Amino acid sequence: MSNTITWQSVPDYDGWGFDSYWKCPEWMQWYYALKAHYGTATAKNIWLKAWGKMDSFEHAANFCRYNADFVAFLKREKIPGLTNFISDTIVNAGKVATNTTTAANTIVKLLPAALIVVGGALLVKELRK
Repeated sequence: MSNTITWQSVPDYDGWGFDSYWKCPEWMQWYYALKAHYGTATAKNIWLKAWGKMDSFEHAANFCRYNADFVAFLKREKIPGLTNFISDTIVNAGKVATNTTTAANTIVKLLPAALIVVGGALLVKELRK
């Protein structure tokens, strides 16, 4: 989305066919703009009312609830009712996979240094015999 989103913006819903529409980041950006202008309670009411106008076939309605950043936004802002057990499970499984990959990458980076230390210790032990 190339336009700047402000509290005065009107959500760009996903109509039939190929068109532009708001994805998860635009919905979050609009909420923060509403919150800055109106305060939390009013922003939440306006945002939820607009979100509720989407039909079940729209991109945001279907995919944002499975987006880890969007789900974190909903929880941080205490916006209820847009996630469910399945979406929470999928988002958490993605976090586990990311954490596992990060741990594996760290081990791979540290492994050569560890091998050098262990090899050096074995060499010193052999030389002392």
